[in-house]
Amino acid sequence: MQTDTSQRGSRVITLLVYAFTCLWAAFVLYGTLTPMPALPGPPRSDLIVHFAVFFVLVLPSATVLPRHAFAIALFALTLGGAIELIQPYVGRSREFLDFLADSAGVLGGLCAGKMIRMAFGLRESTDTATG
Repeated sequence: MQTDTSQRGSRVITLLVYAFTCLWAAFVLYGTLTPMPALPGPPRSDLIVHFAVFFVLVLPSATVLPRHAFAIALFALTLGGAIELIQPYVGRSREFLDFLADSAGVLGGLCAGKMIRMAFGLRESTDTATG
């Protein structure tokens, strides 16, 4: 049984993870829905950026809130798909490869979160702030 202090700490951590996720999602929306000149670098190098941005979007919840990670991953996939559908209306191109890179980033974030949990011996029951 958790003490009031550890429950409070758990709630704070949960709120911080959700706050970061929301702020990062806003950053993703701004970065992907504002007109932008072509990125410098080799062709298709933007796929690395897509992967990394969605990896970072999912990693905190996958690490700290494993029971919520699936919902966050679905949110991230929906966000990536919606962005690709909206981009032609803001002067950017719709590209299925970008969505695939987003999806790979989501999967990578989920896997990395699980590996971090295993490496540090974090228990699944750590996520009791909302349940």
